[in-house]
Amino acid sequence: MRKYIILLMLAILVSAILAGCAAPKAEQPIEPDFTPQTEIPVPELVIPENPMEGVGLKPDGTPYNFALVHFYMLSDFQVCAEGISHTLMDRAGAELTSYDSAGDANKQIGIMEDLVIIGVDGINIQAADSVAMVPSTEKAIAAGIPIFMWDHGVNTDQYISFSTHDQVDCGRICGKFMVEQAEKKGETLNVYETWGATGHEGAQRRHDGFHEIVDQYPDLITVMESPDSEWLTEKMMSFVQDAFSANPELGALYLHGSLPGGTEGLRNANRLFPPDDPRHVPYASIDCFPNILRDMRAGYVDIVAIHDPWEEADGATKAMLLYVCCGKPVPKDIFFTSGVVNRENMYNARYGKGMTWGDWLTEVPDFNYWPILDYPGIIETPTVNMKEPGF
Repeated sequence: MRKYIILLMLAILVSAILAGCAAPKAEQPIEPDFTPQTEIPVPELVIPENPMEGVGLKPDGTPYNFALVHFYMLSDFQVCAEGISHTLMDRAGAELTSYDSAGDANKQIGIMEDLVIIGVDGINIQAADSVAMVPSTEKAIAAGIPIFMWDHGVNTDQYISFSTHDQVDCGRICGKFMVEQAEKKGETLNVYETWGATGHEGAQRRHDGFHEIVDQYPDLITVMESPDSEWLTEKMMSFVQDAFSANPELGALYLHGSLPGGTEGLRNANRLFPPDDPRHVPYASIDCFPNILRDMRAGYVDIVAIHDPWEEADGATKAMLLYVCCGKPVPKDIFFTSGVVNRENMYNARYGKGMTWGDWLTEVPDFNYWPILDYPGIIETPTVNMKEPGF
């Protein structure tokens, strides 16, 4: 009898050990299905007429020579701005040379100093650091080079024109969305705010606009801020993953920019769920990147505030051509209206084009087919008939 009791006890012990070694079944998020719910409308591929022909030529027939200085050239946003800028300059007959600062303010300072030595006819800069770039930018201005800015500006008033969206309003849009989500839940919503580059004037404005709204509702909204992501996908993903893993009370995500890091971070933290799931994390971002539109169609991103490189590059390029090549005054600040993109309206048209530049970038990579935008009351499209004498 004792023999059987010992065997029974051994069997129970082995079972207990095996049960203890078995990994607990973790609750996994539903894997995303990135098949669009609706086919992306492909625009008709027609090369538009060119009203800008000859605008970029000097009276002696030689081209004006411009420089485009990027913060970095690693994202779809830059690809779009680069393509639009060069296509418009080509249509005008002007020459445009691009420079990549690789996210380094010191490198951008060196580029600006070199351009002063070269003596270009105009510089369009996307600041790597809004404060650090002030001295070199003002040196270029003192050397007689007109300065234009797009997207992220330099903290100086000594420039000809700055083309951007109202990025404060982009932040407000995301803030209003979070307040609405908290009101629906009827409880405090703990939001994780993932910074872009803290030295960027654009990121600072997005932060300010967001807090202008949510700080009015301290009982509804609390905010945890990330460190500086430098607009890098890997950092955004790491920050989101770590924050949502370590802080289960976090219930919503606000990204300063639509890099893939937000969605991937939530997935890695097992917090990625579609909107009809009660565990869904309300998710608001800025910029209509192709990847964020994919994630919106899949149901993980709720809204995106419009911040469009197509509009900004188009506006800045036209301002350069109007001012330098035509001798025309231009608006000092060209602010394009933001707006909300969601799953319901993402196929709508805006300014006669697709609502989202990210879809155009995915479907029509040849920028020669992209239409020349028209902004009545904001910035004109230059023509040779607009040239003043001597230009």
